[in-house]
Amino acid sequence: MAGFTETEARWVRGEWRVATPGDLVDGFRRGTVRTAALIDTQPAAALPLIEAAIAHSVAAYRRPDGFAIPIVAVLASGGRG
Repeated sequence: MAGFTETEARWVRGEWRVATPGDLVDGFRRGTVRTAALIDTQPAAALPLIEAAIAHSVAAYRRPDGFAIPIVAVLASGGRG
């Protein structure tokens, strides 16, 4: 694979813990490029609707101390031989 040896890729599961659904919107706006650009190009009147849709989507992940949203990533590694 492109000159790499001892390659490995695996799924890593975790949780994104936030206090409020609004914290997710803030995280998207500060921590992602594409989603931040998508949100920032919306009319100002759309932001409350976006936040409401996210709040509805994450309601099932409510915990006593906030929300625990499941996340999955691929962790890949390899060496140059």
